[in-house]
Amino acid sequence: MFNWRLNLQRLFQVLGRPFTRALPRFLQKLRVFGSPRQQLAVTCQTLHKQLTTDSNSGQAQEKAWTTYAKALSLAEQCDREELIQVIVKFDPLFGEQVPSSSFPAKRILSVLLKAEPLTAQALDAAWRLSRRLEDQSSRREIQQLICVQSARIGDTNGLLVKLLKRRKQGCLTPAELHEILSKYLEHNSFDVSHPWKAFFSEFQDTELPQIHQVYALVDRYE
Repeated sequence: MFNWRLNLQRLFQVLGRPFTRALPRFLQKLRVFGSPRQQLAVTCQTLHKQLTTDSNSGQAQEKAWTTYAKALSLAEQCDREELIQVIVKFDPLFGEQVPSSSFPAKRILSVLLKAEPLTAQALDAAWRLSRRLEDQSSRREIQQLICVQSARIGDTNGLLVKLLKRRKQGCLTPAELHEILSKYLEHNSFDVSHPWKAFFSEFQDTELPQIHQVYALVDRYE
């Protein structure tokens, strides 16, 4: 009887070894199917690896974009701060690449711009993501909205950076600039501690928006 029990114990030990070895992998997979925040952590690890170690082949880039889209969707389920962090951390690593039309840029931008209170960090993340829009007209429309919102909350430094980029890219009309500056001047002024005069000096007289404060600032130091 003793030998029979001993043999049975050994049998269970042998049968249990594969399960013991597989347990860590099972637990890892279980974590993947946990909360959105847990899934996001795993997805961000995967994305970081894809962007820093994988090749630059088209297939590798496509995989990275798919993982990035998944990370954005998971971050959206967490909160806006997680969403901002994912964009700020990973979007610059894609350089000037343009994703496929299935990339959820418009939906994520809508989430960032609708949430209140609208912060400078949210607008910065939205600006970064707006560059991933395939349609140039949609990109310009979103970037105009971002600039207007930056003006509304008085994010002077962020607004100037965005305006300078649009000016250099040739995608800032006098009408668009007029809308932005009118919104900015509702609750702010052209403080001399910010380089507004240097910014306006890049424009011809015919390009300057017909706003009294703009002409006053330009003429004040001449």
